[in-house]
Amino acid sequence: SAMCARQGYCSSDGHFCRAATAAHCTASSRCKAFGECQLAGGACEAGNEDDCLASFACKVGGACKLVGGVCQP
Repeated sequence: SAMCARQGYCSSDGHFCRAATAAHCTASSRCKAFGECQLAGGACEAGNEDDCLASFACKVGGACKLVGGVCQP
C-alpha cells in the first residue's frame, strides 16, 4: 500500500508490510522524521546518532541521542 511505502515497508511477507532493503528505509518518511534510516530485521530503526541528528525530531523536539535503536531527547 502507499502508506507502507511511505514508511519504508515496501515488501510483503503475505500478511505484513516489511522493509526488504536499506534503501527502503533511507527513502522513508520515518527516516526523515524520526531518524529510522537503518534496516534491522525487516523494520527500519535508528542505527546511529547521525540518523538522529539529521531527523526532524532532533531539530524540533531535541530527540538527538540514540538509545536502543530509537532517537531520544
